[in-house]
Amino acid sequence: MTTVNNATPEQRLASSRQAIVSYMTRQGDDSGSGEGAFGHSANHAGGSSVTSVWKALRRATLAWWRHHPAHLAIDVAVGMAKPVLGKYAHQKPLQLLGISAAVGAAAVLVRPWRLVSVTGLLLATVKSSGLTPALLSLISAPPEPTDTSESFEGPPRAE
Repeated sequence: MTTVNNATPEQRLASSRQAIVSYMTRQGDDSGSGEGAFGHSANHAGGSSVTSVWKALRRATLAWWRHHPAHLAIDVAVGMAKPVLGKYAHQKPLQLLGISAAVGAAAVLVRPWRLVSVTGLLLATVKSSGLTPALLSLISAPPEPTDTSESFEGPPRAE
């Protein structure tokens, strides 16, 4: 391909259009991996089956967590605790470190995860009202991005 300095106006226009289209298809992706807004690669429409299964499981898990009652409780608790702990951390950082070490040691000694059985957690998950949206997102396909590069005609040419 010719360089930008030696390109004709038509070639520069075509390359700028291509740059705009590629930028718009990567708009929702913050990771810089070259995937589009819906997790599809710009140059590879279909992915491997393992990747698509993981993406479907991730979507299902996120949908389940979004509707879970604990999600709201954790958001509220973090929203309230963050300013208080931030202020306390600025005033007494070593004391906060000591308290967090003591809480961690107590958690290791008490082992609260032993108090809840795995069967009980599974039953609570199945009984959860948020399971239906998670299953629906698991079986539904993500929306396909539309290719706008061919449909864009551009401004009319003066002849």
